[in-house]
Amino acid sequence: MEAQKKSYRNTIQKELISNALNELNHPTADEIYEHIRKLYPNISRGTVYRNLSLMIEMGQADKIPVSGYADRFDCNTKRHYHSRCISCGKVMDIECIEPLPSEFFKNDNLNKDFDIQGYEITLVGLCSDCREKGYSKNKKPQGSSAEKEVRK
Repeated sequence: MEAQKKSYRNTIQKELISNALNELNHPTADEIYEHIRKLYPNISRGTVYRNLSLMIEMGQADKIPVSGYADRFDCNTKRHYHSRCISCGKVMDIECIEPLPSEFFKNDNLNKDFDIQGYEITLVGLCSDCREKGYSKNKKPQGSSAEKEVRK
């Protein structure tokens, strides 16, 4: 039996979400929702989440898990890495020059107990804005978006 092909409609909501992904820098779903609500006040948070999931499934967006913060989303689906500021939570792209060497994956213990499906690399440190302000991992700016994005 042939696998049933899913069909996805192009909707104004999906177009608005796609535009927000292109305009915002690695936004959270809530940042996308707030951005779109300014133009399209009737959009629901659930619509944003559902469409983001569909876009990820279709390969039109990627989800970036950020430990301790809300997941972020990226419209750049080409192989690349990320850097994340440990003070404000800002995520930035790092272009992938070369993939990891194959020797990295030839660990007998790893291959015996784990089936590798892929990998993600996120470098952590301080962004230039936080570094200039004297922030560190333990000293976050008051009222920063990073403090508001902690997972519930």
